[in-house]
Formats: sequence, C-alpha cells, structure tokens
Amino acid sequence: MNRHFLQRRWRGYTWLPSSSSNLSPLTRSTKDSRMSEKGHHGRTQGLRLPKRYARLIVGVFVCAILWLFFVDFEEKLGRLNTAESPPTNGTLPYPTVQLTPPWSFGPPLPPLYNAYRQYEDSLSREVEGDRSKKYIFFANHAGACGWGNTLQGMIFETLVASEAGRGFVFDDYTWEDRGNPYAKFRGKIIPSLIPQSAFVTGYILGLDSRENGTKSISSRVFNRICPREERVMIDRGAVEAFLQTLPGNKISSLGDSSVTGKMILDSWLAFLESPKMKDVRCVEVKKWTWHVFDIWFFGNVQRMLDVWETLKNSPVLNHFEWSPLIHGAFEKNRNLFLSARYAIVLKAATPQNGIHDIKSAATVGAQQKSAVTMHDDLAANSTTPLPILAIHLRRGDFKEHCFNLAEWNAEYSGFNAFPVFAEHDSFRVPRIVEGSTGDYNDQKAGETPIVPSVREKQNYYLRHCYPDIKLLVTRVREVVHDYENLLRSKEGEPRKPRASLANKRLKKIYVMTNGDRKVLDEMKTALMNDAEDSKNGTGEWEFEWTWEGISTSRDLDLGYEEKPVAQALDVAVARRATLFIGNGFSSLTSNVVMFRLHGGLEPLQTRFL
Repeated sequence: MNRHFLQRRWRGYTWLPSSSSNLSPLTRSTKDSRMSEKGHHGRTQGLRLPKRYARLIVGVFVCAILWLFFVDFEEKLGRLNTAESPPTNGTLPYPTVQLTPPWSFGPPLPPLYNAYRQYEDSLSREVEGDRSKKYIFFANHAGACGWGNTLQGMIFETLVASEAGRGFVFDDYTWEDRGNPYAKFRGKIIPSLIPQSAFVTGYILGLDSRENGTKSISSRVFNRICPREERVMIDRGAVEAFLQTLPGNKISSLGDSSVTGKMILDSWLAFLESPKMKDVRCVEVKKWTWHVFDIWFFGNVQRMLDVWETLKNSPVLNHFEWSPLIHGAFEKNRNLFLSARYAIVLKAATPQNGIHDIKSAATVGAQQKSAVTMHDDLAANSTTPLPILAIHLRRGDFKEHCFNLAEWNAEYSGFNAFPVFAEHDSFRVPRIVEGSTGDYNDQKAGETPIVPSVREKQNYYLRHCYPDIKLLVTRVREVVHDYENLLRSKEGEPRKPRASLANKRLKKIYVMTNGDRKVLDEMKTALMNDAEDSKNGTGEWEFEWTWEGISTSRDLDLGYEEKPVAQALDVAVARRATLFIGNGFSSLTSNVVMFRLHGGLEPLQTRFL
C-alpha cells in the first residue's frame, strides 16, 4: 500500500475521536474551530467521508427502503396482531394459502397466519350485537405442549360448552405466550401462536351451530363482546365448592381418580346451570388453573369410558372437519396415500389458494376421467378409507420419554386403552421378578409380563414405545396377517393359492414420524425386502404381498403455511387409513383412535406397536 492510501485511511478514521473531544463547543475559540477544519495541506475538510464509506451508507439506506417496501411488517418486525382485529363487513373468504415465503434478505421466518385470525373473527361477527347468547372461554387451555395434547383438551372443552348450551370460545394453539411472535423448539424458530382455522373447521370453529343454537367464537371477539367487568371468572375450585352444597354429594375433588368423565361433565353442567350462573352471559375459566379434563384423566381409561357415548354423539365430533389448508396439503400429496391405479398425472394448474382442483383437468381421456372421478371422491371424502397402512413412529427425544414411562409404570393413554382393543393389543406394566427368564415374546394379550430387572422392564417399554426396525417389520407383518384373517372370516378364502384379500385394499405404507431420513430409508428398504420375501416363500408371510410404495412425513411436499401444521395432515390421513398402527403412549395416536372409533372401523383395523 502506498503512502497516499495510508494517509487517506488514517484520515478517514480520525475524525470520530476529534468530534467526541472532551472540549465543549461552547469553550472552543474561533481560532480553535478554524484550526480543526484544516487538513494536512491546509485544505478545509469539514465532516467529509471517504467516497467508499459514503457509498456504503447510501447502499444501506437504499436496502432499508427496499426492506420496508417488500417485506411484510408483521412477519419481519414481529408485530403480531392477536389482541384486537378490526370488525369486517360480512364473512371473509378462507385466506389464500401462501405456499412460498415472502421475499426476504435472509432465511424466511415462519408464517404468523394473521389473515386466518381475521377470517376467524369475521365468522364470529354476527354475534357482536346479540346479547342473548352465552359463552364460556377456557383461558386455562393446554399450552406449551404438543398439538395432540391441545386438540384432545379442546375437543372435551367444546363438549362442555355444547352440553351447557354455550358458545365455545376458541383460542390460538399456544406454544409460548410471552408477547413474542416467535419461539424456539429444538433450536428451530417456530410460531408462538397458530390460529385454529389453520388446523380445523366445523363445529369447533363456529361453522355449525344447529345443535344448541350458539356458535363458537374466537377469543378476540369474546374480548370485544365480553369486557372484563362483565365476565364471571371461575375455576375447578368453584365447581367443587358448589358440589359441597348439594345434598348427597360424594365428590370432594374432581381430580380424584375415582371421579369419571361423566361425573366431571355433569358437575360442570350442574354448576353452569345453577341459579348463580345460568344467566351469566360471559364465563371465563381462569388462566393457570386446573384443566377441566387434566392429564391424569386422559391417563386413566376407566375415567374416560362413561363419557365416550356423550362425546361420540355430540356435534363436536359429528361436525368436526379439517381446514381447507389441511385439505389442500392432502391434495398436493395424494400420490403418497392413494393407489397407483388412480395416480394420474394431471396438467391442471394449482389455483392461488394452493388447493389442487383435479376437476379442471378436462383434457384427460374418457377412461382417465372415470379414474379421476373415483380418485377425487376418494380424496375429497374425509371419511372414505384410504388404501394405506398408516404407522405412528415417534423418534428423536421420545426415547428418553420411554424410559420415563417405564419409571412411572405408565399404561396406554386415552382412547388407546379402550377395552375394545384389549383382545389383541392390551398393555400391562411388567412385573420384576429376579431370576426370571424375561421371555415375553410368547406372551398373550392381557397377561402381565415378567422381567428379571429394571433394564429389561425398560426394554419392554421400548418395544412398544420406540421399536427398532426389525421389531417394526415384524409388527407390520403381524397386523397385516390379522387383517387378512379378518377379511377371510367375512368373505371366505381367496380363489388362488397364496393370494391375499387384504392386498386388494392395502397398497401403501405411510409413516407419521419425526425420524432421521437415513434411518427412515433403512426402514423402507427393510419393509420392502420383507414383502419381497413373501413371493419366493423364504419369508414368514402366509401369502404373497406387495407394497406399491412406502413414504413418511419427511416425503411430504409442504408449502410455507402448510409445514407448521403438518401434524394435522398426519392425523387426517391416519384417521382414514385402512389399517393403523399407533404409539399407545401418544396423545396424537389417541386422537387418531378417537376419530377411528367414531368412524366405526373394526378394532382389528386399529392396532398398536
């Protein structure tokens, strides 16, 4: 570097210290001021910057202008509009699904779904001037937990509202509620809150109020029509205190293990219909208080059994539906869930809302049209069985949770433990007997396994909670054989030797999982190879079997707004699977099982690892 360059660089970095001198401008003389403006050669410098720094400042300024022009303020600056959204004139259409992230300089942040909240509020707008309707808001709803836990709690809370003749107040799915629109999960940024309309629709969202005449509303509309001074705040303690005033009452605590679901429901209904509460328009269950149906309730099948008939026949399940966002994601990935027989390549473009409309493919031939129609009916009807075996395979940190389950002597949770499944898939906590063989491979359903040590007890839990690939392959084969036997008992033996009736209805495997891609590829290969062995008679199959394809959650094609809610797509698919193998310790599996029970599927079509 030459001397002139060094001088320019030095001059460029020395004006800052001179401007921050300890001398006050008021104490400087005119002479001092003039002297400070002289350069090395006596030229007036002022506060001039070298050209390269001037260009840098101009560049930064231009970039800032572009940033403000192109980037959504709410998405990038984190101003989340969850408190008060402006009233709308009429019901807004369902939001246009954003499949690609907004333009940004760096990696895009997750979506915040603000348009979905505006849509929800527009659905509730008609009630804002009607003071005859009554509502209940469970501000203590589940949060900071998986979506499966939140869904099961919301369904039972909606049941309470429905049976009480009140409108259910739905709130965002809440991972974190600290005022920040984003949170972190396993080192990745996720939305802190997601509106329910991204997941579900139907009765829960206020789109079907025929049963009790009072529709569900959003928490934001509730805040508008029910100001704080008009709300009556309650909690489980208030209900228990009311019960003590009733003659013949034997319930001291609704959290007691002897109190069944129907008793809990009836207690809340009696309280809400009491003289003190029946005319109260706005009821809020206090935040940070005990849930109406807590984790101990869902962990005890005996407490759940007597409330099932009420739930099964309620509008909560009868008018439950998945959101258009979830249906759109299904349409994009239908090739993973439908047989190749109907896998027609359609040339129709995807509409702006991200939902593939196969009916617009008018150029296909007559035979293809027939297949498309059948394919469309199969895909669009949310209750029609899909020709797949769906498997819920938890991975990641769930292994540590399995060890905790063994320590807690946990049994299958929620609907997974219903007696209808006991003949083939009941789970019993192992009993430790030192010196025993620990051979539970031939154990019959309903028998308590005997293990020689704590370590073997943990291994027993892992078989059902976190099975390895070999165990999974064996389990798939067992479940398919049981289904084959079920069909043969109803339809008779197939005409051809070693032919399968089940293979006409089961074509593919779809695995709901958070597993590592490399391990999942190994799993796919093992399952495919096991089926291939059925054709040459070297395997353990009693008939020939073919899988058209095996896919997992990792194979889904998901857009910008679809990815954060993909768990709902998994449940929607598993709900309709011809066969399902779930994780008995999972609330997500329990939700799938609940929907399958409601749909009337045979118990042998719903199995566990």
